[in-house]
Amino acid sequence: MPDPEQLRQMFTVLSEQVPKLLDSVTKVLYGAQEGTKSGGPWPPSTRRCGTRG
Repeated sequence: MPDPEQLRQMFTVLSEQVPKLLDSVTKVLYGAQEGTKSGGPWPPSTRRCGTRG
């Protein structure tokens, strides 16, 4: 088992690197092109459901 100092160093690295990694992955998956697709018009079935009730 790592000693407390090693654990502290590992968690420091993780807390600095993981958010950057997640941000990069998010940008790749949901980039500008995907944002324009998701902001498109609603499907007709969704609009119909809203007018029925």
